[in-house]
Amino acid sequence: MLDEIFHDAHALVVGLLKTGYGILQLLNLGLQLHHVFADGEGWGRAEQDDREEGG
Repeated sequence: MLDEIFHDAHALVVGLLKTGYGILQLLNLGLQLHHVFADGEGWGRAEQDDREEGG
């Protein structure tokens, strides 16, 4: 009986850890995408500004 309780508790903790890890991966991906889009937008504006000044 005690083994079953420990097994169930262990399974619960493992499930919560896996879920938390998945959420952290999604947040990390979101931050990476935000960084890419922010950098891409900034570079595009800088190139456009350079063309306007040079042309």
